[in-house]
Amino acid sequence: MKGPSGGTQWHAEETYKGLIQIALSCLRFGIFANGGAAVALLAFIGKENQTAITISSVKAAMVVFIVGVTLGGLAHLTAYLTQLRLYGESALGDEQRGPWRHNNFLTATIVLGAGSVIAFAVGSLCGVAAIQAAP
Repeated sequence: MKGPSGGTQWHAEETYKGLIQIALSCLRFGIFANGGAAVALLAFIGKENQTAITISSVKAAMVVFIVGVTLGGLAHLTAYLTQLRLYGESALGDEQRGPWRHNNFLTATIVLGAGSVIAFAVGSLCGVAAIQAAP
Protein backbone atom coordinates (compact mmCIF):
# COMPACT_ATOMS: atom_id res chain seq x y z
CA MET A 1 0.00 0.00 0.00
CA LYS A 2 1.40 3.34 -1.03
CA GLY A 3 0.77 6.49 0.90
CA PRO A 4 0.18 10.04 -0.32
CA SER A 5 3.87 10.41 -1.12
CA GLY A 6 3.71 7.36 -3.35
CA GLY A 7 5.98 5.11 -1.30
CA THR A 8 5.85 2.65 1.53
CA GLN A 9 7.84 5.01 3.78
CA TRP A 10 4.57 6.76 4.66
CA HIS A 11 3.05 3.47 5.79
CA ALA A 12 6.08 2.64 7.94
CA GLU A 13 5.99 6.08 9.60
CA GLU A 14 2.26 5.90 10.32
CA THR A 15 2.61 2.39 11.72
CA TYR A 16 5.41 3.58 14.00
CA LYS A 17 3.29 6.51 15.23
CA GLY A 18 0.44 4.10 15.95
CA LEU A 19 2.75 1.77 17.86
CA ILE A 20 3.96 4.65 20.03
CA GLN A 21 0.37 5.56 20.96
CA ILE A 22 -0.55 1.95 21.75
CA ALA A 23 2.58 1.53 23.88
CA LEU A 24 1.80 4.71 25.83
CA SER A 25 -1.72 3.46 26.46
CA CYS A 26 -0.39 0.17 27.80
CA LEU A 27 2.10 1.92 30.09
CA ARG A 28 -0.59 4.27 31.39
CA PHE A 29 -2.94 1.37 32.00
CA GLY A 30 -0.41 -0.32 34.29
CA ILE A 31 0.00 2.76 36.46
CA PHE A 32 -3.62 3.92 36.51
CA ALA A 33 -5.12 0.46 37.03
CA ASN A 34 -2.83 -0.38 39.95
CA GLY A 35 -3.06 3.08 41.50
CA GLY A 36 -6.82 3.22 41.08
CA ALA A 37 -7.25 -0.24 42.51
CA ALA A 38 -5.16 0.65 45.57
CA VAL A 39 -7.21 3.80 46.18
CA ALA A 40 -10.48 1.92 45.67
CA LEU A 41 -9.40 -0.80 48.06
CA LEU A 42 -8.48 1.76 50.71
CA ALA A 43 -11.81 3.53 50.22
CA PHE A 44 -13.66 0.23 50.51
CA ILE A 45 -12.03 -0.81 53.76
CA GLY A 46 -12.11 2.73 55.15
CA LYS A 47 -15.83 3.10 54.68
CA GLU A 48 -17.99 1.69 57.40
CA ASN A 49 -19.27 -1.48 55.89
CA GLN A 50 -21.04 -4.51 57.24
CA THR A 51 -18.16 -6.88 56.67
CA ALA A 52 -15.21 -7.35 58.93
CA ILE A 53 -12.53 -6.45 56.41
CA THR A 54 -9.35 -5.14 57.97
CA ILE A 55 -6.25 -3.56 56.53
CA SER A 56 -4.21 -6.63 57.38
CA SER A 57 -6.51 -8.84 55.32
CA VAL A 58 -5.90 -6.82 52.16
CA LYS A 59 -2.21 -6.11 52.79
CA ALA A 60 -1.02 -8.51 50.09
CA ALA A 61 -3.25 -6.88 47.48
CA MET A 62 -2.03 -3.41 48.45
CA VAL A 63 1.62 -4.48 48.23
CA VAL A 64 1.07 -5.98 44.78
CA PHE A 65 -0.72 -2.84 43.56
CA ILE A 66 2.13 -0.66 44.83
CA VAL A 67 4.64 -2.92 43.09
CA GLY A 68 2.54 -2.58 39.93
CA VAL A 69 2.68 1.23 40.08
CA THR A 70 6.44 1.07 40.65
CA LEU A 71 6.94 -1.27 37.70
CA GLY A 72 4.85 1.04 35.53
CA GLY A 73 6.95 4.03 36.54
CA LEU A 74 10.16 2.16 35.79
CA ALA A 75 8.71 1.11 32.42
CA HIS A 76 8.16 4.78 31.58
CA LEU A 77 11.78 5.52 32.49
CA THR A 78 13.15 2.73 30.32
CA ALA A 79 10.83 3.80 27.46
CA TYR A 80 12.37 7.26 27.67
CA LEU A 81 15.87 5.78 27.66
CA THR A 82 14.94 3.68 24.61
CA GLN A 83 13.89 6.79 22.70
CA LEU A 84 16.97 8.70 23.88
CA ARG A 85 19.28 5.94 22.62
CA LEU A 86 17.39 5.69 19.31
CA TYR A 87 17.86 9.43 18.87
CA GLY A 88 21.55 9.11 19.64
CA GLU A 89 21.95 6.27 17.17
CA SER A 90 20.03 7.88 14.32
CA ALA A 91 20.62 11.63 14.68
CA LEU A 92 24.03 11.67 16.33
CA GLY A 93 25.51 8.53 14.77
CA ASP A 94 26.26 6.81 18.08
CA GLU A 95 27.04 3.12 17.74
CA GLN A 96 24.96 0.42 19.41
CA ARG A 97 27.32 -1.24 21.86
CA GLY A 98 27.41 -2.60 25.36
CA PRO A 99 24.59 -2.38 27.88
CA TRP A 100 23.43 1.05 26.57
CA ARG A 101 21.91 -0.40 23.40
CA HIS A 102 18.33 0.68 22.74
CA ASN A 103 17.32 -2.98 22.41
CA ASN A 104 18.20 -3.56 26.06
CA PHE A 105 16.04 -0.65 27.20
CA LEU A 106 13.22 -1.77 24.92
CA THR A 107 13.32 -5.27 26.39
CA ALA A 108 13.31 -3.84 29.91
CA THR A 109 10.32 -1.65 29.04
CA ILE A 110 8.34 -4.62 27.74
CA VAL A 111 9.16 -6.76 30.79
CA LEU A 112 8.37 -3.97 33.27
CA GLY A 113 5.15 -3.00 31.48
CA ALA A 114 3.98 -6.61 31.36
CA GLY A 115 4.92 -6.99 35.03
CA SER A 116 2.76 -3.99 35.88
CA VAL A 117 -0.27 -5.49 34.12
CA ILE A 118 0.36 -8.87 35.76
CA ALA A 119 0.63 -7.13 39.14
CA PHE A 120 -2.83 -5.67 38.57
CA ALA A 121 -4.25 -9.12 37.87
CA VAL A 122 -2.53 -10.70 40.89
CA GLY A 123 -3.47 -7.80 43.18
CA SER A 124 -7.07 -8.03 42.05
CA LEU A 125 -7.18 -11.73 42.81
CA CYS A 126 -5.61 -11.13 46.25
CA GLY A 127 -8.15 -8.39 46.96
CA VAL A 128 -11.11 -10.53 45.96
CA ALA A 129 -9.79 -13.42 48.05
CA ALA A 130 -9.42 -11.12 51.09
CA ILE A 131 -12.93 -9.76 50.69
CA GLN A 132 -14.47 -13.20 50.22
CA ALA A 133 -12.59 -14.55 53.26
CA ALA A 134 -14.10 -11.91 55.53
CA PRO A 135 -16.57 -13.36 58.06
